[in-house]
Amino acid sequence: MRITMGRWSRLAALGAGVATAIAVATTAAGPALADTADTGGTATITMGGAYATSLAKAGIVVFASGTATSSWNNGAVSYNLSVTNGTGEVSNFFGFVNFGGKLRVVNGQNGKAVVLAGLSLSFDTGIVSAKPVGATSRVSLADIGGSLSTSTSAGPPPTETFSCDALTLDSAGASYLDSKLGTKAFKAGAVLGGFTTTFTVTIT
Repeated sequence: MRITMGRWSRLAALGAGVATAIAVATTAAGPALADTADTGGTATITMGGAYATSLAKAGIVVFASGTATSSWNNGAVSYNLSVTNGTGEVSNFFGFVNFGGKLRVVNGQNGKAVVLAGLSLSFDTGIVSAKPVGATSRVSLADIGGSLSTSTSAGPPPTETFSCDALTLDSAGASYLDSKLGTKAFKAGAVLGGFTTTFTVTIT
C-alpha cells in the first residue's frame, strides 16, 4: 500500500463526503494548504491482546525503549511515544509526523533483538516506518487501515488528531522482523491494533 491509489482506498473509510472534500482541497491548493510545522505532541500504538498473545506464544515480546513508555489494559498493551517534529496536516492527508522513543522487539527463544528507532507516520503513503538501529535504510512496519478519524482544535495551542483502529503489518516489516529475529511469527496483513496521535501545529 505504497501507491497513491492505496491512499484513497484508505480515505474511503472516512466516508465519500470527506474523501471528496480532501480531493478537492488537494487539487485546488496543491500538496499543502500552507507550510505546516508539527512541534510536539503524543502518539500511541496499541497492540491488541490477541496479537500480543500470538507473539508471546512464539517467544516474541515488544518493549518500550528510550523515551517511550508502555501500559497494559485488559490484555492490550499501549506504547506511548512523543511527537518530535514533522509537516503532517490532517486536512488533506499531507506530510509526515516523526516520533521520539523506540520499540525493542525480542525473541526470547534465541536471544535475538531488534530496536526500532526513528518511528514516523507518512500521511502521503499511510505507512508507519522506522529505521532500525544498525540499519542503513528505513523499513515499512505497518499500514493504516480500518476506521479512520481526524479532528482539529484551535487551542491554544492549535492541535490536530489522527487515529485508526486497524494497523496492519506491512509485508516489508514482516519480512525484516522474521529475518532479523529468526522467527516466522510475523505475518503480512496481520492486524496489530490501533494508532492515534495528537500534535501541535504551527502554520506559516
